[in-house]
Amino acid sequence: MDTLLQIVPKSPGGLDGVGDYALGIARKLREKFRCDTVFAAFNAKSSEVPGGFKLVPLSSLPEDASKYDRILLHYVNYGFQKRGVPFRLLSILRSMRESHRAKFVTVFHELYASGPPWTSAFWLQPVQIDLAKSIARLSDACIVSSDYSRRELRRLSPHAEIELHPVPSGLDEPLLSADQIANRDPHLWAIFGGTGLVERSLRAFRQRKSLIPSPIAPRSLLVLGGAENPASRSLLVELGIESDYRPQIPATEASKNSPALLVRVPGLFPSTRRRDCDHFEIERVRICVRARRDSGPAASWFDDRD
Repeated sequence: MDTLLQIVPKSPGGLDGVGDYALGIARKLREKFRCDTVFAAFNAKSSEVPGGFKLVPLSSLPEDASKYDRILLHYVNYGFQKRGVPFRLLSILRSMRESHRAKFVTVFHELYASGPPWTSAFWLQPVQIDLAKSIARLSDACIVSSDYSRRELRRLSPHAEIELHPVPSGLDEPLLSADQIANRDPHLWAIFGGTGLVERSLRAFRQRKSLIPSPIAPRSLLVLGGAENPASRSLLVELGIESDYRPQIPATEASKNSPALLVRVPGLFPSTRRRDCDHFEIERVRICVRARRDSGPAASWFDDRD
């Protein structure tokens, strides 16, 4: 049986979108291809993660890399280092590549940050860019989740092999019939994500709410995920519509509400439409809401850059 090593910012299993994404990959590989997965993280305090997958310290990789047939890095620079400059990670990867030439793929969940001059992101951006370029050069292939990231990574590393793959939802796909989709409530809207994403989405929602046509105007808003955030609660009060805010909700519980994500908004922002999947960026965070190909236009959100 082949073994995949997944390098993650922290041990999967908590309130962590990247960890959920990595666990989803591990489960599907085991189920469909009988490929085992081992996780590696700096904070490996136990030897196992949910699903019975093994967890090893990231610092042990240079010596142990030969045990693995393939290696998948989930690159989140702020996840590996609080200022977004994970030099220690880069050093480990270089040592690992020198001693072992297994197929090495990097999923760039983020490239670098930006900010005003009074923030560290402003001053450290050149360093963050150099780190992203170095990791791209070490990788046999790179995966990004948006056209923006693909263009930017291509600019930084012209010779990198880059693939575009949307990030799947952390929720289970709802099993709905065509009738259930057709008869869903167009006035029930939902936001799902981490603490920061929920707050940014609510701010963008507040700005665009008046542009939504009355036949699909939101009357109820379901907000799932992230940690308790007073700013998000305050924004919900300002919106002035019925809302249900559920922070720190387990993914299994949130999945029961996933049909609420199927809100059809045909042609609201036609410049952003994509076949059976609409992509929108709210402050460079992509939300993808999917509908079945045989059920008409996909669900849509709104584009904060318009």
